[in-house]
Amino acid sequence: MTLSNSPNSPYSQISFWEKDRYTGPWDYTVIGAGVTGLNAALEFKIQQRRARVLVLEARLTGAVASSRNAGFLCLGSPSEMCAMLDAQGETAWLHWTAAKWAGIQRLLKLLGSKSLHYQRVKAYELMTPSGYFRPSNFDTDQVVGRLPELNRLMKEAVGLPLPFWSQRKKTRTSPLPWSTPYFGDPVPLDPSQGWGAPGLKAMAMAFEGQVHPMHVLDSLKRYAQNLGVVVLQGTKVQSLGPTGLDLQEILLENQPLVVRSKNIILCTNALTKSLITNPAVIPQRGQILVSAPLPGGLPPRLMGNFHGDAGFLYFRNLGQNRLLLGGARNLDFLGEQNDHWSENPILTEHLTRYANDVLGLSPEVLSWEQAWSGTMGFTASGVPHLQALGPGRWMVAGMNGMGMALGPEMGRRIARWAMIPGKVDPYSVGILPRPV
Repeated sequence: MTLSNSPNSPYSQISFWEKDRYTGPWDYTVIGAGVTGLNAALEFKIQQRRARVLVLEARLTGAVASSRNAGFLCLGSPSEMCAMLDAQGETAWLHWTAAKWAGIQRLLKLLGSKSLHYQRVKAYELMTPSGYFRPSNFDTDQVVGRLPELNRLMKEAVGLPLPFWSQRKKTRTSPLPWSTPYFGDPVPLDPSQGWGAPGLKAMAMAFEGQVHPMHVLDSLKRYAQNLGVVVLQGTKVQSLGPTGLDLQEILLENQPLVVRSKNIILCTNALTKSLITNPAVIPQRGQILVSAPLPGGLPPRLMGNFHGDAGFLYFRNLGQNRLLLGGARNLDFLGEQNDHWSENPILTEHLTRYANDVLGLSPEVLSWEQAWSGTMGFTASGVPHLQALGPGRWMVAGMNGMGMALGPEMGRRIARWAMIPGKVDPYSVGILPRPV
């Protein structure tokens, strides 16, 4: 018998084995294989070893933000922390700062520093004179005056209990020492050291680290797959079927395969709007430049993590002889509010002048070897959306530029919540901070 490719033919572009393997039914399907999504998948398997867990990722390599960031493990600079404290209030600020610290600890505890290419480094907020390469125009004197308040709150945040995690276990498994005071007083920088502008000051931070984002994702993926999680890269979700069914449908783009799952967890951050419209997650592009190797290597003054302009600007060493410099999206918020990756010449010019005029790297020694963009997800409140969307459907998105720190803890929380639907009030168990 000869099969023809007619409407009545059983011929398919996928094999029986592929269909049998991937259509399900799955217990949990996570959409998005970034830091948040992979941590959610891991938590499902850690807590329920027999659960069938699938992760779908649209990109063949990496993820939209997790593999395209600057590789900082950080909590935020003093001026950035002040802005967040004013916007969120003390209760919420403490909650989310504790969550960031928990996320960093989880990443290092699960994977180990070697697999992440992790290094603990010196970290500073670099403060320029008022109006000089400082579009945010935050009040430096006000930030300095609030350092005792910030240090008191930072000490309090690290001691807060975490949801679904006993204080005893948290203390025993904490791999990182917590130094106090967390933020140091500003120190003038001497132009004779090579800085390009007078009047610069640096404010030290007690902890920051550097990681290689792709090694983070690869390590998370290996760990998840070793536990039995199935990860499909290059599989873009086209749409979701209706809620309220015992088995929900996930339609894939350009593939004759319908995935069926009891629970769907959206961890798509900036791209969440392609699947649901509310609550809104605003895409915001971030641009990064990497220099060619500098003759003689990168000056020692530029080794470590640095933040500027209320956190909108950041730079670090990349090895011993390259500079990574990024940010400045506050120069063109509307222009950067998209998920299309391309260069913004306004930002490139500003960052280049910053490297020349502030960091003291002359055009004769500095040239850019590579530039790229990533897409972050922001919310109007400045904190992640973490919620149930209906029976068997969950979402965590909007990391607000702090996905490396928040993502591991947010993935853990949404997974634990999804495992006990209808049995938990997210405020009473500490998944979300209680409204004031």
